[in-house]
Amino acid sequence: MTRIQKKPPPNWFAAFAIEPTAAMRAWLDTIAENAPLGVVFFKPMDLHITVAFFGALSSEQVPVLLQTIGKIAFSPFSIEFGETRALPSRKRFSALTLTLGKGRDKVAKMMGEHESSLLALVGKRSRRSPLPHMTFARPKKRSDGEILSWLDQLNPPDCSVIIKEITMYTRSDNRRQSLFKRVN
Repeated sequence: MTRIQKKPPPNWFAAFAIEPTAAMRAWLDTIAENAPLGVVFFKPMDLHITVAFFGALSSEQVPVLLQTIGKIAFSPFSIEFGETRALPSRKRFSALTLTLGKGRDKVAKMMGEHESSLLALVGKRSRRSPLPHMTFARPKKRSDGEILSWLDQLNPPDCSVIIKEITMYTRSDNRRQSLFKRVN
């Protein structure tokens, strides 16, 4: 008997889209060469800073969110990175991230202004204060001391990147090419 496994419904989120520079791409390539086994890197096109995570959405909710996000006044701006960090905690992490240096306060303010109202449109509430960060990789398994040691030795990229826009993301149809797709 063959079992047909259904794909879970796609998760949706609103995020600041990062425009990766050549320096950012080079940093990712360099650290990937020395990464421990079990670290899965985001593709440069997948880099973003999450504003609001929605989870699964109905077909009626998506256009409402897209329209609302489209009305947010936004001008591209540059950011720089602070330090590497395992999230949500060093004990049980599922994301390898870069905190923000330059631009952190602006991003935090914008996240604070928009997260609650976007979540309210789909009947959800924010559960934490804004923590501006960009995930660049995920561990295959939950927590690993070797990965933490490697992460602690990394220097953040010495470059700025442009936050291009705020947009919606969902799971990509071709996960080998990219993890997420932008939906405008």
